[in-house]
Amino acid sequence: MIGDCFSHDTDPEPLSHYITGCVVAIRTRGHKIALWLSEARNETIV
Repeated sequence: MIGDCFSHDTDPEPLSHYITGCVVAIRTRGHKIALWLSEARNETIV
């Protein structure tokens, strides 16, 4: 999963625990990415 790319082994709280899904759309007019997160209230994560 792409979420594993957002964390390091030394992170006390890896961001990959919060990323639950994603969609990547490669388009000629502009690329898009959408992330589904399990956390909505922690401003540091969001």
